[in-house]
Amino acid sequence: MEGILKYNERAFYFTVKKNVIYLTDTEDYGGYIPLDNFREAIELFVFDTTEFLSGRIFKNNNRIFFRISNLHRISVSQLKAVIAFFVILQPEIKYVDSLSIRSNEVTSIHFDEELCKINYPTATATVNLEIARKERDSFSFDIDSKSIIGEFLYRLKFDWKSNIPAKINSVLQLNFSKTDDWDFLYELMRIYDEFVCFMTNKSNHNEVKIDLFYETREVGELVIPYFSNETNSIFELNKHIIPLKLIKKQISELFQLIAQKKIYIAHIRERYAEYDYLTPAAVVMIVAGFEWQFTFSDYPFEEQRQKIREYQQDILPAIENLIKENTGEKKKYFKSLKSQLKEQITSVTLEKRINYALKENWETLYPFIAHLYSLNKLQVPKYTEISQVISKARNKIAHGNISEPIDKKIGLDILILEWLYFTMVLDKIGLPSAEIKKVINTLYNRKIALKD
Repeated sequence: MEGILKYNERAFYFTVKKNVIYLTDTEDYGGYIPLDNFREAIELFVFDTTEFLSGRIFKNNNRIFFRISNLHRISVSQLKAVIAFFVILQPEIKYVDSLSIRSNEVTSIHFDEELCKINYPTATATVNLEIARKERDSFSFDIDSKSIIGEFLYRLKFDWKSNIPAKINSVLQLNFSKTDDWDFLYELMRIYDEFVCFMTNKSNHNEVKIDLFYETREVGELVIPYFSNETNSIFELNKHIIPLKLIKKQISELFQLIAQKKIYIAHIRERYAEYDYLTPAAVVMIVAGFEWQFTFSDYPFEEQRQKIREYQQDILPAIENLIKENTGEKKKYFKSLKSQLKEQITSVTLEKRINYALKENWETLYPFIAHLYSLNKLQVPKYTEISQVISKARNKIAHGNISEPIDKKIGLDILILEWLYFTMVLDKIGLPSAEIKKVINTLYNRKIALKD
C-alpha cells in the first residue's frame, strides 16, 4: 500500500510492509544533512510522535490514519516506524458509529445447532435449507462515559462453485455514538481480544476482518497488523469454547468486567497444543492468573483478620517487652517478628486464597474433581490439601527448583485451579452454579453427566 501524508509540515511518500511504515521525504536535502548545529542534526535522525499520521492512499484516494511508535530516521530522506494499527476511510467520511468483527472465533462462539434444518426430499434432488428465526443476541456495556450496544448476528453466504454452497457465519457488531477517536476503536478491539481469549481459553486468534460503518453504510476498515496468527478451523474451535448460549443472559456483565479490566487473561496459554503438557513456567502463570482474579473477586476476609487481631492482642505486648529487654541481633529479630505479625492482618497467603475460593465453589467443582481423581485412581482430596499442594509447588518453582519433573498430583491440582479461575469469573457475572458446571464441562471437554 502506498500514498502521501504530512508530518511536521512536510510531505512524505509512504509505503506499508506488514507492520512497518516507511516514509520518504519528498523535499530534497541535496544528498547530505547540514551539521552547522549538532543538536538539530541529531533530532533529524531520532524522534517520536504521539500523534496520528494521516494521509491519502494513491489507489483510491481513501483517507488513512496511522497510530505508530518508534519513529526514527534510517537515511537522509527516509523514516521508519512500527504500526500499532491504521484506519482506512472513504474520501468523504469523517466519522464512524459502528464496527463489525468477522472471525472463526465469533462464528464458533455464536453457533447454535438449532439454527437451521436441512431436509433431503427423496422424490427430488433438491436440498431444503430452513433458517430458524431467532431473537438477536444483544448486550451492552460502557467504556468511561460511552455506551456500546453489541449484537451477534448471523450472515448467510452462498457460493455455488464450492463444495459447500451455503455457509452460515456470525458477525459481532458494536454500535456507539459517532466518533473520530481512532484509539477508541482500538480499545474496542482490546475488549474483543480479551473476550475471545476467555471464551476460547487461548490467546492466539484466527484472522479477523474489522469493517467500519457510518449510518448503517460500510465506510472503511480497521487494520491491526499481527492481531491474529492462528489457523484454527471452526471444527477445532468448537471443541474448546464456551458457547454463547450458556452465558447469554450474563454477556453484558462479562463485557463490562473486561472493559473495566477486571478479568485477568495474561496467563491463558497461546495455543491448544500447550495444554498437552505442563511446564514450571505454566504453573507460575496459572497460579498468578488465579491470584490476580482473586483480587478482583471481592472475597471477604474481615472475619479472618479479626481473629488475627485478637491473637495479636495477647502476643504483641510480650514481643514489645522482649524488644525492650534485648539488644543487638536479638532486638532486631523481635522487631522483625513484630512486623511479620502486623503484616498478617493485611496479607493473605496463596494457600489461604485457594482455600477460601475452593471452599466457596466446592459444590460447583466437586463433580469434576471427583471424576478427575477417580480416572487417575486416587482418593478425592480435601480442598485444604489441594491448596497446600499448589502453594508448595509454586513456591518451590519460584525459588528456582525446576530440575525435577512436575509430579502427577500437581498436574491434577493445577487443572483444578484452572477450573476455579473460570468459576470465579462466571460467578462474578452472576451465572448460576448449575450453568457454571455446564461451561466447565464443555470448555474442558469433561463429558460428565450432570444433573439438571
